Amino acid sequence: MHKRWVHAASIVLLGWTALMGSAAAAPKNGPVEPVPAAAEVDGYADRWAVVPKTGAAPVLDGELEEAWASGFHASGFVTMYDKQAAGSDTDMYWMYTDDSLYLALEGHKEQPERQPETEIVEVLLSPGGAGGSHYRLRVPISEGGREIAVDWGEKSDILKGAQVQIARHDDAWTLEAQIPFRSLGLSGVAEGDAWRFNVVRYYGINSDPFSSWVPVRQSYLVDQGTERISMVAHLLNQQRTAPLFFSKPSLPELPAGGKAEPWQPEKWRLEYTSYESKTLVLSSNAIHADTKDLQLVWESPDGQSTLLDAPAIVRQQNETRLSFRHPRPLANGQYRLKAAFRQGQGAYRYFELSFDRQDLIKAGDEGVRLPQDNGPKRQLAYAEASPQVQSLLQLVPDTAGFIFTGLPENPDLRPYQLYNWSPDNPQQIVAKSTGTAYPNPAYPENHKLTAVNRQGETVEYPYYEDDQGRRYFFSAHLWYFQKDYVLRETAKLADTDPLGAARLLNRWLEAYKGYLPTNDYYWTNYPVVSGPPYHYWGGVWYRWYTGEMTNMSYLITAYEKVKQTNAFDLLKEELGVDLGQKLVEDMFVPSFEFVRSFPILNHNMEYTTWLGLVRMAKATGDPSYMHEVVELMQDFARNYFLSDGFWKEVTISYHNQSVGGLLQGMDLSKGWSDPAGYTSPRTGQRIDNLDMAKSFPALSKAKTMGDIVSYPNGSYVPVMDTWANEKSKAPQTSLGSYLLASSGISRLTLGSGASQQQMYLNFVPKYGHNHLDPLNLTLFAKGQELLPDIGYTHTFFRKWTTSTLAHNTVVVNGSDMSLANGGEHGGQIQTFAASDDTVKIEKASQGSAYPVTDQYEREPWMIRFDGGAPEDGYVVDLFRVSGGDRHEYTLGGDANRDATFTANMELQPYNDYLLPPGTKVRMPESENDNGDAQGNYYGYLYVQDVKRAEVPDGRYELTLNTSQNGTEQAKLKVTGIVDPGANELFLGKAPSLQATRLNGTTKDLNTEAVKYWMPKMVLRRTGTDLTSTFVNVMEAYKGEQGPKIEQVEKLTPSEGAPGSVALKLTYGATTDYVLSAAGGSTPLKVDDIELQGGYGFIRTVDGEITKMVLIDGTKLQKGAKTVTGAGPVTGTVKQVLRQAEGAPYDALLVDAEVAADAAGKTVIVTHSEGKTHGYPIQEVRNTPEGTLLLLKETDAGWQYLPDGTSQMAFFPFHTWKGMATFRISNIAAQP
Repeated sequence: MHKRWVHAASIVLLGWTALMGSAAAAPKNGPVEPVPAAAEVDGYADRWAVVPKTGAAPVLDGELEEAWASGFHASGFVTMYDKQAAGSDTDMYWMYTDDSLYLALEGHKEQPERQPETEIVEVLLSPGGAGGSHYRLRVPISEGGREIAVDWGEKSDILKGAQVQIARHDDAWTLEAQIPFRSLGLSGVAEGDAWRFNVVRYYGINSDPFSSWVPVRQSYLVDQGTERISMVAHLLNQQRTAPLFFSKPSLPELPAGGKAEPWQPEKWRLEYTSYESKTLVLSSNAIHADTKDLQLVWESPDGQSTLLDAPAIVRQQNETRLSFRHPRPLANGQYRLKAAFRQGQGAYRYFELSFDRQDLIKAGDEGVRLPQDNGPKRQLAYAEASPQVQSLLQLVPDTAGFIFTGLPENPDLRPYQLYNWSPDNPQQIVAKSTGTAYPNPAYPENHKLTAVNRQGETVEYPYYEDDQGRRYFFSAHLWYFQKDYVLRETAKLADTDPLGAARLLNRWLEAYKGYLPTNDYYWTNYPVVSGPPYHYWGGVWYRWYTGEMTNMSYLITAYEKVKQTNAFDLLKEELGVDLGQKLVEDMFVPSFEFVRSFPILNHNMEYTTWLGLVRMAKATGDPSYMHEVVELMQDFARNYFLSDGFWKEVTISYHNQSVGGLLQGMDLSKGWSDPAGYTSPRTGQRIDNLDMAKSFPALSKAKTMGDIVSYPNGSYVPVMDTWANEKSKAPQTSLGSYLLASSGISRLTLGSGASQQQMYLNFVPKYGHNHLDPLNLTLFAKGQELLPDIGYTHTFFRKWTTSTLAHNTVVVNGSDMSLANGGEHGGQIQTFAASDDTVKIEKASQGSAYPVTDQYEREPWMIRFDGGAPEDGYVVDLFRVSGGDRHEYTLGGDANRDATFTANMELQPYNDYLLPPGTKVRMPESENDNGDAQGNYYGYLYVQDVKRAEVPDGRYELTLNTSQNGTEQAKLKVTGIVDPGANELFLGKAPSLQATRLNGTTKDLNTEAVKYWMPKMVLRRTGTDLTSTFVNVMEAYKGEQGPKIEQVEKLTPSEGAPGSVALKLTYGATTDYVLSAAGGSTPLKVDDIELQGGYGFIRTVDGEITKMVLIDGTKLQKGAKTVTGAGPVTGTVKQVLRQAEGAPYDALLVDAEVAADAAGKTVIVTHSEGKTHGYPIQEVRNTPEGTLLLLKETDAGWQYLPDGTSQMAFFPFHTWKGMATFRISNIAAQP
């Protein structure tokens, strides 16, 4: 029987309106036909345990005494993914007493002469059953030099208090464990209590296959050459555990008083009837046809149980058939069918079946026969292989090869993209930087790795090893080049010489049989002979499993084109096999299975698998591949974008890659229709005239995100891992100031077009490709990114670029921000008031970045000058921090040009690094290496050639000077004011990654990275339980006229809350007053000025008031002139309306009156646990139910649930209790 291997997700998800277009495309090859025999669902009837109670606890000595014979006993461990019987099986015994659970294991050894260096057993227990807490007992049988850190898919606590004894023998080991109930937080258990458990046995690299009692499907290993190996296995999150009953099984659905006893069906099978119908077949005497007392319960991977309707029971040919209906199996993971029955009034007989969603899908697809492709084929004449084909046949390597290979002439270079290869000289690779050809006698490959492939053949990987132990695989790198080249040529050749392409496909099939997966990482390359789990950084067709289908697609494409001719028929007589069928069964299907053994992580490379699945569906006509990919793409689009259209990883580069991949998949799959009569066992639906793009209207906004988050010159704002050299062709300067509700990106602007001045304040969440950049600020003015974010790199300065110190922010206690305790969710917007032409203000907090702080908030203002060009103005940056004993306000200067900071005071040489003199320093050697600063914060070692000055009065002035090719460019004047105290100003230089920022990956080299530096300033404050208010005024200018601002004075309020700021800025005849009242509730008074509210701005020219702006307040007064306001509008959000849910508009229904002039302002919504979102208001409408705030081109992204809670409708699907509140800042101005 032909087997189809498919993967899982959910096809019908909120946010998708339809799968089908208006008309169905005609099936190409006729309808599907049912197969004669019903397909069976692969599963187990013995993966559950009833543990007996014993009066006498076993003696723990590691040697199994006879008492264990009375315990529950099981064996039959299986390998991961494949579910093959483990060569080294494990016997398992359970029993319990009043105070403890006891476990014994006997681990057999298939090859006693081979002792694994590392062997670990883990017992996973969930005392609360499905959905409860998880514990893990980790027992090393043998432990080599490298630790294996395991993630079982959900949080699990290390079990403490267990007693374990091990006895080791030549052919086996035995283990006995006592697990006191108190170690699990329990006083004891009662009969019928149900826990969940699994036992897993795993090893080190290239050792025995990993095995478990309950099958585990998806997993991977990570080996980056460090002391620790990581393993991820989706076990707990897919309910891959078994019930563990104490003394007797229990089923809540049984009638009151009903008792159950364990029962095992002698013979059974589960037949696939339809998507929501199955038939359980038992031996004839198991259940009588007239049995009335029968309970069937369906349990899904999330632990949800459903009592099924009574089945139809039929006796047929010495069998009893129970036909039943069940809920739609949409979730990935393990399902269970629980059954209890009795013939009279005695105890119920109880048993369970367990099976995987993939087994359900597989059985459903095996139950139909797909139509054959009998269409006309282009007729070719037989011919021998052409010289071109013969040359390509010889180039197909016998091993998969490695992509990461260092250069011995310069071993400090990252071992990636260091060589060129040409088909004109196919047996050599040439170093890009030196021109040296390899392999060569100067660096002989006189060492080798050996491995035995699936054919039983010994494969060799020669390498050169230097005096530091680094390995250089020149030949294997050459093989990788050859493989990559011939794959592409095979697809091309299918257009011009289909018969030649068929010969190449046959050569690929033969080579593939001997290919081994790889671990392919920097300086850590080797073939993999065991698995699953396979290696995350590795593959067969590509160097990383995520790209496997990119390279495999060349062969699938060639296959599809060749199949349209008689080429396979011509080769059938020559080869003696049906090559087309062999390609599918022996190369394509196993290649997909390799990828499917990895968990679906929904990262930026998922699209490569999608494209492979679409191409496979089209090439073979098999609809199961199309349903799989549609489900995957829907899941990705529905569940992994933020509400403002940004992908979950807030980086433009990876956002573009993810959105672009989604669009490619949608476009390639467009127009697909299933064969007539086909219904997918994955979803219970069929597809006709597929057009997924119509089903995801929010995609249009996602497509333009790069245009939104870009500077006027088109350069992307390099948030987190964004390549700074990448650009938008149409930067949307016309948007002016904006706030993105979920991605934590905000912008204030002055002017328009190419000359626009932009300031970004970012408080982005950390859901991947993270930089530790809380409340980071960047400034673009005079055509330059004067205060930059460095962006992405793979050089050995990567850890610098991701550190907090590398950003324009405040570092607390000499450490990076924390991602724990909510730190990964980013900051909170508090104020966004950008509708006034002169003054624009925002404030955000991110206290979770530094748990030691009580306050960590930034409040930048952007203020337009009186007169001059619309883009001319200055920034007032207020940064308030409370808590900790060291606060460091830091800025970095232009990273794309030559730049320096100069100060208005004399600084003395301090040290080569921003570290105490005498500190021993080790600079990083790779991108994952922090370097070492002898216990100090590693970020300090990147700031070099440091000078220092004490600033006891807290005042300093800096000038950022920039030039390009000797020509002076823009400058930035920075006037800083902070409270008097133990203040130090440090100036130095730090890596700018200029070559990477200007040229991208082609210059992202260590040798380039060390050439370019940017100026870095750090204002350090030290004290106990420190409170700091950093005030910095920044003005960009260009040319000889110098800065406009002549004086910045911090005024002393006569009244005001701590942390309030009053500034007086003077230039020419103009004086600006900037007033910020901390907290906004206590009046701020200074001289003849009074502010009742949050923010105030006053401008005088020649002593006459020309402008007053009051924000978030009721009164702003200077002398005899006063501006009044109603104060901010606050209240409760009563209802959320979303177009995605069928509402006529996106809106918030609130309980307070809101004036019409709120249109154009921003409403800040605060959820019960403090999370905030800000939305632009398009229109205000009064209704009998309350006030409707229509949102401008944005979905609120959350909704109230029937139980009174609320939940995000987008990633990461936060939930909150209680009602949300709102706040709209009032803005009153004169004139």
